[in-house]
Amino acid sequence: MSDINIPGVSDKYKTNDLIKSLLEVEKLPLKREQEKLDEYKFDKQCWQRVNHYMSSFRETARSLYSFENPFNDKLANSTDEYAVSATPTRDATLESFKIDVEKIATADRFLSTEIDKDTKIAAGKYVYSVGEKTVTLNWKGGSVKDFVTALNKRSNGLIKVAVVGVSETKQTMLIESLKTGKNNKLQFKDDALTFALESQMLRISKSDITSLANEQILTPETSTEIFLADKHINDINQKIEFSISSKEVPDVTIASNSTFNEPVLPDAQNVTFKGITIWNENSETTLPKAPKVEPKLPVNDSSIVFLKFTDNSEELYDSLIVNNVSKNIEISLRDYPNLKSIILRNSNTGKEISVSEVLSYNENNKLGYEPVNPVTIAGDAKLKYEGISITRSENKIDDIVPNVTLNLNSSTEKTATITIKPNIEAAKNAIIEFVGKYNQLITELNILTQTKPEIINELEYLTDEEKEKAFERLGKFQTESTLSSQKSKLQNIINSSYTPYDGAEIRLLAQLGISSKAGISSASISQRQMRGYLEIDEKKLDDMLKDYIPEIKSLFGYDSDEDKIIDNGIAYQLDKNLQAYVQIGGILASKDRAVDTNIKNTETKIQKLETQIAAKEIELKRKYGQMESTMNRLEAQNKTMENYFKQKDK
Repeated sequence: MSDINIPGVSDKYKTNDLIKSLLEVEKLPLKREQEKLDEYKFDKQCWQRVNHYMSSFRETARSLYSFENPFNDKLANSTDEYAVSATPTRDATLESFKIDVEKIATADRFLSTEIDKDTKIAAGKYVYSVGEKTVTLNWKGGSVKDFVTALNKRSNGLIKVAVVGVSETKQTMLIESLKTGKNNKLQFKDDALTFALESQMLRISKSDITSLANEQILTPETSTEIFLADKHINDINQKIEFSISSKEVPDVTIASNSTFNEPVLPDAQNVTFKGITIWNENSETTLPKAPKVEPKLPVNDSSIVFLKFTDNSEELYDSLIVNNVSKNIEISLRDYPNLKSIILRNSNTGKEISVSEVLSYNENNKLGYEPVNPVTIAGDAKLKYEGISITRSENKIDDIVPNVTLNLNSSTEKTATITIKPNIEAAKNAIIEFVGKYNQLITELNILTQTKPEIINELEYLTDEEKEKAFERLGKFQTESTLSSQKSKLQNIINSSYTPYDGAEIRLLAQLGISSKAGISSASISQRQMRGYLEIDEKKLDDMLKDYIPEIKSLFGYDSDEDKIIDNGIAYQLDKNLQAYVQIGGILASKDRAVDTNIKNTETKIQKLETQIAAKEIELKRKYGQMESTMNRLEAQNKTMENYFKQKDK
């Protein structure tokens, strides 16, 4: 409430202080309600802390018997982790087996020769395939760097391309398949093949191809016949490839038409003696007069390639060409059975035909090309499992050992032994977390339900600030039987005996080295141990985990009636008990709702009291303002009368 101030009033009679004193009395109910509100809000925070610790502990307990419990986790140890390792699933069998890695699976990785950094890659359709999958890039032309970026965006996890700078002006291109195995060969098609050959990333594989004829040039009006090897005739799997191109040369008809059609005899000679000249007679020949020959016409014929069959019949192959443009010729014997030879006829009089090396290969054998600078070649992994030879296309193999994935990294120098065993460390950490969360909950319940300062002072791990806040909560819910009862139930579950099956050796948590020691009669027992906190004998826990993992798993959760559903055990009973508290609509939720109701009601009372006080303040100001005005008028009248009588006496 702001300071009292009455406009136009001098406060000569201390009416402001009087009004303030009267309002302080009126505010007493308001202060009590505000204190209640603060108390209710603090109660809500305390219940929320209890909910948090119970929920957290419940989740930890559930993790010890659920499907993903740590006792089913497995680890794999290899005597040669660098060469071969293993990743077991939770269902893997505890066993040992021997592995020899002869060769790991590899993928195709090819390097080009050095190319200039300012090299431009021509526009075209670049197709790359690995196995049955294909990557196609319709390239508009540009730099090598931009080409690589565009191709990588299209790769879809199939291939990867990189540019490696080898000098200030030179670079190489590395292209690799991302799939291993001999059946996942990296293949180049369309303009991708052309560029690979031009950049000398690929070359024709001499081991797979038969050369039928070397490169040659057909001058005008010449021809050549290229015979198939005997082993290729009637082999429908054979394919013949070569390229032809043409260029213009001086037309041979020009020289041909300028030659003589008949002999030309020399003129008759003469002799002069002493002024007398005697002439010979013109020579005569008995040759008949040559017939008139028509001039030879230029020939421009685009039909170059002819196919000749074993019956000596011929067929024109569609081989139209354009000047200075190379054309690939591909002849499949599957389409032309009984092919005997290929005739190349250059009937042109003004063109020269260039013919590349003529190659033949089996269409079923690879592509007829090989890498020039292979970093690795696609191949299968080869290994032995317990002496049995095995090949696989990948280095992660999950179909040899049930529920175990083998990871091949390199060849083994000697036989590696892989052992599948329980993940003891994961189980230990889960149990330690379980004990820690339990102690957190018990600590909070002790603080809230008891008033002993030593409960907080003995918690050495708390900071000064945490201790100060803990003292604020000390004994806050000491009358709440719900929490005291819950603490007793939790301790009873923890200390109870469980028999997962007849003859079970592990029945108590204490057998694992985990106990509160509260029930042990000893002069050394401290008050802290009497408060129900669990302690761990780590050495004993380690020893038990080495030999009793299945039994420890059953101690936390087991099926008592053989219906395949866990219905007993420490963790199960804790989960079931805590569910009543933390579930929606549970005990803690009802406590929270009750506090919310108190908060809402109190806030309503506070609002009402604040309205009443504000109205009271206005009323007091009005009344005391009128009183002071009256007093001022009376005082003024008194002074007037005094002045009157003073003047009359004079």
